[in-house]
Amino acid sequence: MIFKILLNRVFLAIKKPYFLSIGKNADIHYSSEIKNKKYISIGNNVCIDKESYIQCPEKYIKSNEKKPIILIEDGTRIGRRAVISGVKKIHIHENVLFGPNVYISDHCHNYENISLPIKCQGISGVKPVEIKENTWIGINACILPGCTIGKNCVIGANSVVTKSFPDYCVIAGAPAKIIKRFNKGKWIQVNG
Repeated sequence: MIFKILLNRVFLAIKKPYFLSIGKNADIHYSSEIKNKKYISIGNNVCIDKESYIQCPEKYIKSNEKKPIILIEDGTRIGRRAVISGVKKIHIHENVLFGPNVYISDHCHNYENISLPIKCQGISGVKPVEIKENTWIGINACILPGCTIGKNCVIGANSVVTKSFPDYCVIAGAPAKIIKRFNKGKWIQVNG
């Protein structure tokens, strides 16, 4: 256990200068892979768990500005095997909690030419993603381009989020929809 803690600290010390910014007490597991760190800003007390993959595919980034493309604010905890891929803007606010295997992207793969492999066709549908503070994202959830999730929300396990949702709601399903909302001091079931 002590060896793993030391390994994480050494890993972070080596990688820290390559990030756009990284806050105090950030903890990134050494088995995680983070590509093009110069576009990524990580806040204080952020934890990125085992085998997570965070990337900003540089060949698709259109701006040379020193603004973060992936911004992870203070106190956020990213669960095991998360995948976050951004070319425009992914903003994860304070104290967001990820379950394992969460997927977030601000772009899609292009698929126009059936005679060309999809991996060779570039990207499309680039739209920013924002997840506001204190939201909990359940295991295996996918959040797709253009979505804004309000503060203090819960995204149910295995949900596929294809649109934006307001503050204080529980969403679930594929595609995700509101199943509960906080209204007048209590949680109310939403039908349909």
